[in-house]
Amino acid sequence: MAPTGRGKTTLLRVLLGLEAPAAGVVRYGGLELGPRTEPGRRPFAWVPQDAPLIAGTLDENVALGAEGVDARRALGALGAAELADALGDQAVGAGGRSLSGGERQWVALARALEAGRPVLLLDEPTSGLDAASQARVLEAIAALRGRHTVVLVTHRREALAVCDEVIELV
Repeated sequence: MAPTGRGKTTLLRVLLGLEAPAAGVVRYGGLELGPRTEPGRRPFAWVPQDAPLIAGTLDENVALGAEGVDARRALGALGAAELADALGDQAVGAGGRSLSGGERQWVALARALEAGRPVLLLDEPTSGLDAASQARVLEAIAALRGRHTVVLVTHRREALAVCDEVIELV
C-alpha cells in the first residue's frame, strides 16, 4: 500500500520482467527470474489497473489466444457468471458493446485465473469502481485464498480487508 507515485506499479513491472530491479534479484521457488527469463517461465498473471479489451467476444477477451478457456466458468469462479449470461456471444470492446470499469475488471480477473499461474498480480483492482462493485471484486479476491498467492497493490484502505499481510511503501 502506498500513495500514488511510490513504486507500487514499478514493483509489479519488476516481477513481470518489464523493468530491471534497482538492486537485488527476483526469485520464485528458488529460481532467479532475471531480465532474460521468458514470460512463460514466470509464475505471474497480471491484472493491470486499466484492464484492456480486444475487439471480440467475452470468451476471446478472457482467452487472449489461449486454448480451452471458458469465460463463463472463470467468471463463475469469481461470482460474476451473470456477466457471461448477459453478454452471450456479442462482441465487446472496439466496435462492440462497451463494458463498464467494473465489468472490465471482472474480465481481467477471469483472464488472470484462466492463465493458470500460481501468483496473481493485481494493480489497483478496485480503481474507478463504485462501492458496490468494489465490494464484489474484493469478495472475489478473498475467495481466491488457498488457491493463489495474490499480490495486490493499492492506495485504497478498503482493499486491505482482504489482505493477510500489508506492506506500506513510504
